[in-house]
Amino acid sequence: MGKKHPAFGRSFRVVLPLLAVVTAGATASCRNVEILKGFEAKLDPRMKKAEREQLVDDAERLNDLRFNASERSFFRLIFQGGEIPSDGVIRYLNERVNYIVGSDANVDNLLQVGPRSYRELKEQFSTVSEPGAPAQEESRGVVMALNLGMAGWWIHETLGPSQGLSIRFAGNRVPLDSSRVGLIQLGPGYTDETIHTVDRLETLVHEGRHSDCTGGLSQQALFLLRNGIPPLGSTCGHSHAACPAGHPLEGLPACDVAPWGAYAVGAVFSVGISRQCENCSEEEKQLAEMSAGDSLSRVDPAILDQMFSGVFGAPDMSSQGVLAE
Repeated sequence: MGKKHPAFGRSFRVVLPLLAVVTAGATASCRNVEILKGFEAKLDPRMKKAEREQLVDDAERLNDLRFNASERSFFRLIFQGGEIPSDGVIRYLNERVNYIVGSDANVDNLLQVGPRSYRELKEQFSTVSEPGAPAQEESRGVVMALNLGMAGWWIHETLGPSQGLSIRFAGNRVPLDSSRVGLIQLGPGYTDETIHTVDRLETLVHEGRHSDCTGGLSQQALFLLRNGIPPLGSTCGHSHAACPAGHPLEGLPACDVAPWGAYAVGAVFSVGISRQCENCSEEEKQLAEMSAGDSLSRVDPAILDQMFSGVFGAPDMSSQGVLAE
C-alpha cells in the first residue's frame, strides 16, 4: 500500500508486502506529539525535521484549498464536503490517516504483541510476499508513503483479540483493532525537492483509501491471511494487484483491479485540483492533471470506463470489520 515515483517522474503508487511490510515501519517516543492543524494527524516526535516541516506545509495548503464541485460530481460523492468541499477532504483524511511516522523509523520499537514476542510474530509472517521483488521495485522508483495500519489490523485479526496487536505511539498504546487506525509511514521520496505539494497531498489521499475495509473482511480472506496469503485486489484494504503483461510496471503490485481503489480515489482528488479548484495556480492544475492521468493508468481498463459511467454506482466509502460466517 504505497506510492512510488519512478526516478521522480510521473507518480505511481506501489503496494509492498502487506504483512511483511510491517517489519519496516515506525518508532515511538515519549516526547510531545505534534498534531497538524485542520488535518489532525499526529506526528511521531522522532520524525526528521524536514519531514515534519513538509507535512505542516502540506496541511496548511490543504486547509486553504477551495473547490467548486457540483453535488453530483465524483469529488463530492467521495469526499462528501459541506459548503466548503475541501472540508470533505480533511474529514476523509481525519477518518483514515491518524498517525504518521518518518522514513527512518523502526517498527520493532513500535509494535506490541500481547504476550508474544515481536520476534515470534515476524517469524510467523516472514513468508508473506506479493508479486514483484523489492530489488526490482527499488530500481524503478522511490517510495513516497506506506499505509501500515491496514497490514497491522490484518495481523491483529489473524491473532485474535486475546493476542491482539497494538502500536506504541509517543508512550501511548493504540490498539490495532480497526482498519482505520491510520498508521502511515513516509517514504524517502516524500521530502524530495522535485516532488510537488499536489502530488504529496494525493499521496495522503491515496494512502487513506487503504484504511477502508470496504465490504468487510470475509472469512475466506481471513483464512488466507492465517496461512500467510494477503488478499490481493481485495476491497478490504484496496490492496493493489500485479500489473498485467504489457504494462510499464508489469508484474509489480502497482495496479487496481477493483472499482474505486486507492488510485481512482487519488485521481478524483487530483482532478478536483486541476478542474474544480478556485484558488490553485496553473502550475498546480497542470501537475494535478498529470498525476490524475498517471493514477488512472494503474486502474484495470476493464473497469475504468464502467466506474466513471456509473455502472458500479456511487463510490462506497464505508469500512467494515470481519464478516460473520
